[in-house]
Parts: sequence; structure tokens; C-alpha cells
Amino acid sequence: MIIALGEALLDVIIAGPDQVRIRPGGAMLNASVSIGRSHVKVALITELGNDEGASMVLRFLKSNQVETSSITQYDSIKSTLALAWLDEQKKPSYTFYKSYPDERRLKQKHAFKTGDFLVFGSLYALDKGIRSSIVSNVNAASAANALVYYDPNIRHSQHLQHKGNMAALEWNLEHADIIKGSDEDFKAIYGISDREEVVDKIRNINPHALFVYTIGAEGVWAHMGSNNIHLPAKPITIKSTVGAGDAFNAGLLVSLARQKQTKASIRQLTLAELTHHLESGLDFAAQVCSSFDNYVAE
Repeated sequence: MIIALGEALLDVIIAGPDQVRIRPGGAMLNASVSIGRSHVKVALITELGNDEGASMVLRFLKSNQVETSSITQYDSIKSTLALAWLDEQKKPSYTFYKSYPDERRLKQKHAFKTGDFLVFGSLYALDKGIRSSIVSNVNAASAANALVYYDPNIRHSQHLQHKGNMAALEWNLEHADIIKGSDEDFKAIYGISDREEVVDKIRNINPHALFVYTIGAEGVWAHMGSNNIHLPAKPITIKSTVGAGDAFNAGLLVSLARQKQTKASIRQLTLAELTHHLESGLDFAAQVCSSFDNYVAE
């Protein structure tokens, strides 16, 4: 099973005054829906309010084969909204409206085991209100030999100026078996754009993880040990890039799960096998960028 841990919200995607769409969103929700639509077992650990927005999200998840037993609902809050404003290149900038209670809790209804995957990331993975739950889930997954997949998904350097956020992010990097991030992420995190410098930074923290580095229209690089591989992006007409990275994560995870990859076997992938898995990620991302949805088609 793939267990996704991250924020659930409603995305209001705005391409113009008469081009407004509402979709259940959040990085890990997006990935979990694409995984569920691919008929791979998936569950989502997250928090919601107890309002109409939450009901919409829950109905949507269940209709897309995402297990919801690990979702916490709070009676006292409204569900999170994200306004996603698309620019001329169809890239979003976000404004968030959220209100969590003072005391928060995450559920975990599944005991991790070998062959499982835990995928987490974004600012949610640094949130002090649930940080202890994040750490305990990562530690539990690692102890059970489940494969840990981390996507920092950081777009602005100011997000790391809050006390403890950089230390939390680097702890997440250190404890992952697969690290996937974009050039934009690492520009925000470390202030550098040179891929080799980014690889050196990651290798100083985690010398063993499969490191996947996406560069938008220029495709993806993957680094495993001394092996490097580059694949171009799929040629498409872009409608929206909202959810593109999440779809890439889903496609890569679906491919790994179908091939029954594990924490141990991931370190022994051949270049042909790695290429196959990366192509799946690129296929999923291309499909999402070709639509106004955050997930692959049913």
C-alpha cells in the first residue's frame, strides 16, 4: 500500500475572471487520487474541518479509491482554501486560507510493512503543530522497511526562515529513500540553480537515496550512486501546471509499486528499470499539465 501524508484542501484555480475551477487539492491528496485512479492501493493521512468543503473532499476521495480512515476531522474549523492564480506560463501562485485548532492529531490506521510506501512533503511536513506525528510516521515506516519518499515542494525561501523549519526539512531529507524535488524547490531552499551543486548538497545529507531532480519543460534527472540519467519532458500543450509535480510523484510511485520495489531493491535498480519508472512519472505529469485537473484521468 502507498500511504500519503499531507494537506487536504480545496483548490480554486483562477486562469481569468471567467475561468475559475474548484478542485479538491493539496500535494498529497492530488498524488493519492492519481494513485487510486491507477488501481493501486492508497490511503491518505490528513486533517479536515467538518463542513461542506470537507464533505466534498471526502466524497471525492472515496469515489477515487483513496482510503479515508486515517483522516482527522475537527468540528471547530473550516476546511482550507487555496487560491491558485495562473500566470501566462500557466504556473500558479497561491494564497491560502486555513485555520487549524490549537491541539491537532494525525491518525495512522495502518501498520507499515515491507513493500509499503510512505510519501510526504510540502510545508505540511514542516508544520510544528503536527511535527511529532510526521516524525513518528517516518520512523515507523523506516523501522518496518517501508520505502520513504519525500518531496520538499518549497517555493519560497521565506518559508524556511521560521525557527526550526530548515532543520526539519533536512531531517526529512536525511530519512528518505527517495528524494524528489524541482529546480524551483532547491533554488528556494539553498539559493542555487546548478544541478551538480544541488546534488552535492543532497549527498552531504543523504548519500544513499535515489535523488530525482525535475526541471519543468527540460525534463528530469535522476542520481543513484554513480549513475546519472536524464529524460526529456513530454511534448504537450500546457493548460495548467497545478499538480504537475504531484502527478509525477504518483506516476513514479505507481510504477515502483507495480514492480514491487522495496527499500532494499531500490538501490539495485538498473538504468533500464529506473528509466521505466521515471517515464511513468513524466507520463502522469504530462497528462495533468494537458488539463485543468490536479490528477490523471479516471
